[in-house]
Amino acid sequence: SITRKLRSELCHIMEVRAQRLSDEASSLPPTHFTLITSLSFVSIVAYVTASLAVVDDAGSPPQEASLLFAGLFSLYYLFFNFCRDLNEPFKGVYQIKRSN
Repeated sequence: SITRKLRSELCHIMEVRAQRLSDEASSLPPTHFTLITSLSFVSIVAYVTASLAVVDDAGSPPQEASLLFAGLFSLYYLFFNFCRDLNEPFKGVYQIKRSN
């Protein structure tokens, strides 16, 4: 009875350990980063082509368009860096400490 209980507990401990190691080893796929990079590139191209048609006499695009583009690009940049940092759980700003 006691040995059966110990064996079941040992199996449970092994399953929990395997799940913890699996969670630590999981990472975002490279497609995620390719998608964020391509969306950033498309938004740069769209901003440049759209602002070519509406430049003022000084040759600069409207202030509202520049602010909107800067905000959108900042969100992409922050999200990319946040995901990259979470993708490496033992380095960077947000870290997972290994338990012994």
